[in-house]
Amino acid sequence: MVPTRRPRPAARRARTAPAALSAAVTGAVLAVLLAACSGGGSDPGDGNGPRGGGDHADHGSSEGGGHAAHELPEGFAEALERVTTDRGTEILEDGLITQAEVQDLQQAQVDCLVDEGFDASRGDGGLQVREVPDGLDDAGVAAAVEGCLGDLKVVGPLHASTSSGA
Repeated sequence: MVPTRRPRPAARRARTAPAALSAAVTGAVLAVLLAACSGGGSDPGDGNGPRGGGDHADHGSSEGGGHAAHELPEGFAEALERVTTDRGTEILEDGLITQAEVQDLQQAQVDCLVDEGFDASRGDGGLQVREVPDGLDDAGVAAAVEGCLGDLKVVGPLHASTSSGA
């Protein structure tokens, strides 16, 4: 599911984000990003190809029949209760999180921030924010970054714990 883009706000800071702001943004997401990226090559799936079709809005447990076909690995049922999007549900319902799926959620975070007026991208070092919308202080930036995490804050740590042999 591709989020729709809203037009960028006209007013953006013309200056580069100061080091303190970059540190605040990095601090706000570092744990999730590191957790989501750890585990290296132990990812058993390539994330290419479609997942099963159908409506993924059911966040129910195995009692409701939504996941009765197979037992989910530890942590997945709880994570299914915490995700807020169909994409998050789709990623979790098969009991496997691929690196490609985590990268999809990371890109969704960048897209969200860009939609909010940030100049943001992903690089080898994780999330990079170069400019922020006018009028946002460090707390506002941190709140926007947190708000744009979406299901990455649920899926990323679970991926790290399941792909690292924990």
